[in-house]
Amino acid sequence: MDMNDILDICKENKTRYQNFIVFDPNSVRVLDSDIYLIGDDVRKQFDSLYSRLTANQSIDHQILDNRLGKIGQMLELVSNYDQVIITKYFDRVWKRYAYISNLGESFLNFPTFAEYFPKEAANVDKVIADRVDEGAIIFDTDDSDTGDTDTKSGDTDTKSGDTDTKPNNTEDTTDNPEKTLENA
Repeated sequence: MDMNDILDICKENKTRYQNFIVFDPNSVRVLDSDIYLIGDDVRKQFDSLYSRLTANQSIDHQILDNRLGKIGQMLELVSNYDQVIITKYFDRVWKRYAYISNLGESFLNFPTFAEYFPKEAANVDKVIADRVDEGAIIFDTDDSDTGDTDTKSGDTDTKSGDTDTKPNNTEDTTDNPEKTLENA
């Protein structure tokens, strides 16, 4: 898939591919393979984008200006950029999108990124995350055979069909605390 394919997909829904800015402590939960920029490079890219954005005053750019203003205020509060990251772009239809979107703030959609950073956007392999997390462990969800062979011994009252699920060798000590201490 190249940049033009992604831009074609984004014609119908401009925000289909989205990246995020994630601050410490959540940044440690982002996989290394999903990181586009980290540390001081985040601030450099943000400043570069923000300085170019102020020249354009269309409504879309004013909305972006407001969002970036909020992110800029958050960046001003950060004393060390070592754990501040910008993620790669995630497609909204991927399951991984929900996870990553809860960790950070929405930063840029892909068409806006391609508009302001065309050279970087052309290298799709570096800016688009993998659809599937290769490091994820897939658990067997077959519950039909749990491997549990333990059975409870109990008395069955044949008249009513009720089953007493308490083991045969213990007494009910809830009414007598002295017996509870003796059994301990």
